[in-house]
Amino acid sequence: PNFIAYRNKSRVASCVSTTEGIRAGMGGFAADSRGNLFPAMADLDDNWDGLRNAMVTNGVGLKQTPRDQGFATNFTYTTFDADSDGVDDDYYFVFRVEGVPTDITGAQIEVRPSAVTRQTY
Repeated sequence: PNFIAYRNKSRVASCVSTTEGIRAGMGGFAADSRGNLFPAMADLDDNWDGLRNAMVTNGVGLKQTPRDQGFATNFTYTTFDADSDGVDDDYYFVFRVEGVPTDITGAQIEVRPSAVTRQTY
């Protein structure tokens, strides 16, 4: 039982580290973009390859597939207008960790510009 708990914690920690890198890459994207905006979903081609390409451009290396990176499925990415000025200027990602029970904190990871949050689902 202890081995399984350590393995799950290790998987979560690895994915949290990856998402911290993604969060930094998103900041780099915004710093280099016109209007300092985060990418629209279309900029990420609505898939892992698009995210990977955007992150590589901003100094973050991601593996070939979400599973190779430790994630259970593809991610969810949403942009929204945080200050009601008609421009989507904020985002969040939701990633799920491969091989971790859903009731463990960190099985789902939400990424926002302000923080990375570990959740259950």
